[in-house]
Amino acid sequence: MSTPSETRGSPAESLLGVSRAVFGVPFRLQTYGNLAYLALQFPLGLAYFTTFVTLLALGAGLSVVLVGVPLLLGTLALATGVVRVEAVLADTLLSVDVRSRPVGIDLEEGVLAYAGTSSSTRGRTSGSRSCWRSCSSASSRSPC
Repeated sequence: MSTPSETRGSPAESLLGVSRAVFGVPFRLQTYGNLAYLALQFPLGLAYFTTFVTLLALGAGLSVVLVGVPLLLGTLALATGVVRVEAVLADTLLSVDVRSRPVGIDLEEGVLAYAGTSSSTRGRTSGSRSCWRSCSSASSRSPC
């Protein structure tokens, strides 16, 4: 049967392991990927916040004259695009596997063509959980 001192290693080895963990951070490539991600998140967060608040306010205000409805649909589509961009950024810079979920929006023909199709053809976009998750994930990136 081994004693605890034999399985732990010497105090010098544990001190060396701790010092590598603490002082080795500047020498890891992942450190600079994390810093680049954080440096990008502040200006991107400001841009996301400004864009989404403006588009949502315009869409809600103009929905009275029916111009705002396609604008609100476009805002939802933009939110899903932002989530995909954020997933790629996290996957690239943070080395984290972020799988994007399908949101049920088919924009191959454009937003206006999508807005022109009937709701029975395309399904309920505004009621899709993944669409609202994308919107909340994009809005949670705001610096405010």
